[in-house]
Amino acid sequence: MDPYWIEYKVTASFMERRTIIVGDIHSCSGELSQLLAEIQVTPDDTVVAAGDLLDRGPDPWGVYEQFASRPNRLAILGNHERKHLLGYYSKSQDITRKLLGERYGVVHAWLRTLPLWLDLPEALVVHAAYVPGRPMEEQDPCILAGHLSGERMLKEVFPDGRWWNAHDLAKPVAFGHEVHEKVELVPGRVYALDGGCAKGGSLHALVLPEKRLVSVKARRNYWAEARCRVAVETSAPGGGKALEELLDAAVSRIEALAGSLLAGVPREARAEAWTRIKDHPVAGLLMKSHKGTLSTASVLSRWNTLDKLRELVESLGR
Repeated sequence: MDPYWIEYKVTASFMERRTIIVGDIHSCSGELSQLLAEIQVTPDDTVVAAGDLLDRGPDPWGVYEQFASRPNRLAILGNHERKHLLGYYSKSQDITRKLLGERYGVVHAWLRTLPLWLDLPEALVVHAAYVPGRPMEEQDPCILAGHLSGERMLKEVFPDGRWWNAHDLAKPVAFGHEVHEKVELVPGRVYALDGGCAKGGSLHALVLPEKRLVSVKARRNYWAEARCRVAVETSAPGGGKALEELLDAAVSRIEALAGSLLAGVPREARAEAWTRIKDHPVAGLLMKSHKGTLSTASVLSRWNTLDKLRELVESLGR
């Protein structure tokens, strides 16, 4: 039996108020707080994370604190958590370990207590998928969590991958793992809650029993920023502090230059703005600043070494 298989059923008496099921959080604690504030969560509500709480985003500890230390907070394992538990470390897990530092052991111990699925009175919650008609106790953990091997096994049963069309329980199923074009795949029955938050998408939640969907937009593409930072720091080991200083300088100078060159141009007048700056060497960044979408990822996508960043900052003047 899989070492991280935990059956977890919640009795009806536990569910006195609303149940809020949240899609893949991926260490985006700020968006999680914003989402729960918008829903106006109370201490009597139960908040459930549908797996992939960690990796890619900036604040794994903040997410951990919002679930591990509060009553009426539940979570299940996604493929990202299982990678930590099984020691399958790739770039996103390595970044999380670095962000957590000495607190990684605390989070790792908590992950060991989490189940692979939740059988709530109002919904079944899995991270990636399940095989309808098969008892939950007999489900393959790799299918539930969304590992590549599980996806291959699932396609043997559902060649088109649309397992949710066979969902036959009286209550709805909520899952994450993969971004879909629609959140409500089958009206009132099947909810795909992964919004790609860490990649600049959205964080989705399903509020039960009213079956209301609530979303908040991600503040930035955290994963793109993280990957760029790793690339830069790899090219210059120990250059983390220099990287932050150069990024801060680049962003502040770009914003100042955009404010000067585009003074008086409304944000919505993009054609006029582009006409003014199109010949500038950093026109793309100036335009992002004007639109309010400039980020460190925007800078790092092109100026991806310390030397290139220094040249950029010097070219922008003071």
